[in-house]
Amino acid sequence: MANPQSNRMVSLDDGELPAIFRTETHSIVLPSDNVQAFLKADLSVKQLEDISPRLWAAGRPYLPRPLNIQGVLNRTIVPTTDASLHLLWTSRRIFIKALPAYFLATNFYEHYLQGPGLNGPALGLLYSYLALVPTELDFALAHEAHLLPPNLKWTDWRLLVRRVLKDHPDTAIYSHIPKRYIYGELRLDRLDIIYKYLHGNWLYGYSSLTSPQTYSDFIAANLIAVATVSYYILLVLTAMQLGLSSTKDALITNTSFQRACYGFAAFSLVSPIIAIGLIVAAALAMFFAHWARTLKREHIQYEQLGMEPLRKSGREAVDGKTAMP
Repeated sequence: MANPQSNRMVSLDDGELPAIFRTETHSIVLPSDNVQAFLKADLSVKQLEDISPRLWAAGRPYLPRPLNIQGVLNRTIVPTTDASLHLLWTSRRIFIKALPAYFLATNFYEHYLQGPGLNGPALGLLYSYLALVPTELDFALAHEAHLLPPNLKWTDWRLLVRRVLKDHPDTAIYSHIPKRYIYGELRLDRLDIIYKYLHGNWLYGYSSLTSPQTYSDFIAANLIAVATVSYYILLVLTAMQLGLSSTKDALITNTSFQRACYGFAAFSLVSPIIAIGLIVAAALAMFFAHWARTLKREHIQYEQLGMEPLRKSGREAVDGKTAMP
């Protein structure tokens, strides 16, 4: 049964909201014009919820570690406004969604963080911050990284933490938040694998924001892998060469060993060429796929705007100028 309060419009002070937000059609509107739509867009973790049965492969069902520990792990904190990137990490970076200023509004807590109108994604984000900022040191680091509203003081943060834990004691909170927030830090490279090979998004992986931005980046990243494998092949070839040049008759007269050396030598010559060919083919496939997707999105966007694509109208204008009267 639908909850009437969850659909009720709750006004928030414009000063606590961003200047604009982008809709699904890439239009920009005022958040105060439709608070519900804004909150859905700003806090959505649908991309991770869609693969929630596979999140175990990208992380553990533990709360995220405090900010000071992230520094100990030599991770650079990258603030973001995208909830789908919150707590995703690579070898040297961790993305953390900044806590929005509207979370500090009294009416926001009353309507969205408790009671029948509870907003699960909002509560999940705030709960992750309880784990990220447990001490005054972490609080200072959060301010330094621009993760917390500048007017939030340590004493106010402690009061907010106590209120959340009082309203949602022990593990009761997990029944109200998205499954994504049961897991803390998630490995971005594993999410890429899940999305590329198990979820059908081979073009971008988990996010186009974190995938290679140019074809040269894509080729370079894969050539590094080819070079690494080639290095180990070289070690094996060197060992085989030493075996063949040995004065011991056991290896020189061993037909199986000689055949293995011949086969592996042929493999070492052919495999890098095949690998490089596959990389170039993949880059070309990505190019044409990007091109097709760009044309499709252009058509949809101009259709929503009620306009003709510029390249089409420009071509018609040129044809009109060159036409004979």
